[in-house]
Amino acid sequence: MNPDVAAMVRAWPQYAARHDPAVLDLMMLRGREQASKLGFVTETDIGQFLECILLCNDDLVGPNSVSMDVWYTLTTQGKPAPMRLKRALTLSQRIAETRYKLGAAVSPPRPAPVASPAASPAIPAAGIASPAAAATGELVIDGFTIMEKVAEGGMGEVYRARDNVLDVDVAVKLVRELKPEATERFLSEARAAAKVQHPNIVQVLRYGHAPQGCYYVMQFIKGMDGEQLAAAFKSNEAATKSAGEVLKIAGTDSGSFLPELQPAMAHPQPYYAIIATWIAMVADGLERAHAAGVVHRDIKPGNLMLAPDGRMMLADFGLAVRADQRYLAGCVGTPRYLSPEMLACWAGCSTASGLDERLDIWGLGLTLLELLVLRPIYDGPMERVLRDIATIDPPLARQLNSSIPPTLEAICAKAVERNPSQRYAHAADMAAELRMFVSIVTPPAPAAETENGKATGIFGWLRKKP
Repeated sequence: MNPDVAAMVRAWPQYAARHDPAVLDLMMLRGREQASKLGFVTETDIGQFLECILLCNDDLVGPNSVSMDVWYTLTTQGKPAPMRLKRALTLSQRIAETRYKLGAAVSPPRPAPVASPAASPAIPAAGIASPAAAATGELVIDGFTIMEKVAEGGMGEVYRARDNVLDVDVAVKLVRELKPEATERFLSEARAAAKVQHPNIVQVLRYGHAPQGCYYVMQFIKGMDGEQLAAAFKSNEAATKSAGEVLKIAGTDSGSFLPELQPAMAHPQPYYAIIATWIAMVADGLERAHAAGVVHRDIKPGNLMLAPDGRMMLADFGLAVRADQRYLAGCVGTPRYLSPEMLACWAGCSTASGLDERLDIWGLGLTLLELLVLRPIYDGPMERVLRDIATIDPPLARQLNSSIPPTLEAICAKAVERNPSQRYAHAADMAAELRMFVSIVTPPAPAAETENGKATGIFGWLRKKP
């Protein structure tokens, strides 16, 4: 038996027994690698770190971890390792005890779920790798040739692959966690994404299991994501460029622009009009997802992909939930794009079943604002980011860049209202006003006040706040 596994069995038998031995062995091997990366070198420190791994169900995968407070305790600079580990172990034990009481700890091992045509027609079952491939650790999927790894995050890895039958490139997202709860979560992600068919949503094509974990196959978008676009636009001063130059910086194909981009290209401020058009496209996809009962919960620039024809697409439904599901607020998404109401649920360790699609409106509003001002809205150490989200309104766009059109600033402000009831009720409403901005260079005067003190009409609320 692996000595680390034996140590966990002695120290925490009630939790170690809830894992399949092979899974526990893999958890300890990965834990040692992670401990080394975090600078824990003595056997005592490594042992305590592995205890945290066990108690947190191997969720210590980075800053987007479910056990986020433990992760930041472990990675806080300036404190001795023993002090950090002692506090992290105390927090991990509380998490384990809470999960055990809630029945959310790892269940006894059972066969991994396999999609069937009757239960999930959109995600057919797939072949798996050969024993030889499994022995080498190489990712092999029947019918596909793995070309290269293109992304890696807290939850999984993304590869570019070739469909050997259709002779087209696809993307393969792999999650290496093997415990049953992770398998179920990943299958839920694939089903949520496959449930929504829309031109502005990256489509899921297939789901399956490999020796390394679960995976799904989706469209491969050959282009930059929102974070990469923001960096390219900032370094090239795109806001001062012509429409053609903006799209060239973005890496789009000049010979196949979507017709929807034409009004933006003719706008006197093309950069801002193009950004507005792209966000409107994503809002269209979100509207379809919300209509299907799916809330994304992790809208951010990194989850937006620009196709060569200039079409902006929404990807990665890793935290998506269906309307008929209850979920714990611990799965919070990327912290600096976390909505105030989701942060409140997470801080209170409560369920977030009462929250709705306006979570996504907040994320889309922050994404729009970030692409306009080309800097993160909430930035810095995690403690400051969370505090600022809880206490400070996002800045008005023109406070950071006076060249941004006032109308576009007002649309941003409405999308990131701290009170969800004051945001757009639907993504389609936000899309409509973004397109109105693109099509109407000089917006109409504010509409008349109603008896309730609120303006009517599409641009009725676009007025200066007192």
